[in-house]
Amino acid sequence: MPIYKCIIDDENYGNMEYDEKYIILVLYHNEDENLNEIHFVSLPYAYHSDVLRKYKSILYNDENYGNMEYDEKYIILVLYHNEDENLNEIHFVSLPYAYHSDVLRKYKSILYNDEKYSTGYTFGSSTVDGGGLVKVNRKEKTISTYGMSGGFGKPNADIVELILRKTMKDYNIDVTITNYIRG
Repeated sequence: MPIYKCIIDDENYGNMEYDEKYIILVLYHNEDENLNEIHFVSLPYAYHSDVLRKYKSILYNDENYGNMEYDEKYIILVLYHNEDENLNEIHFVSLPYAYHSDVLRKYKSILYNDEKYSTGYTFGSSTVDGGGLVKVNRKEKTISTYGMSGGFGKPNADIVELILRKTMKDYNIDVTITNYIRG
């Protein structure tokens, strides 16, 4: 018998009547199907994908769900330094957004507010060198990539693997680039 939960974010609305998107999310337990959960989730976002993205981030930060396996979109962003090409950087960026372009937009806004990047780098000349999907399992310490970005194309597998191996040293890494595109 699954566990049922209802999540409705209504603390910001008081007694107002309103409509908002909802999703039904099924969480499968890795070891015991009696611990599977079905969540009714309603949050004040314009798109169902945004409701899912936000709720996944809530679960990710919850100690009861922090070990869940998830996948999300990633991009490879090349940042060019204004004065010294030796300071150019390549970032593997994974954020819980529905589209690769949203990952880029959000990450640029994060960098824009970081003093290091807001003064030394020109965002207009940065490039996205492809993207795909990344699956992370924190409990098993595995990271695997697959797919490609419909808008930015395939990333360079060697670059993806290099970045992940240098930054995620405690994880087993499996980099695969395929033609799969998830809308």
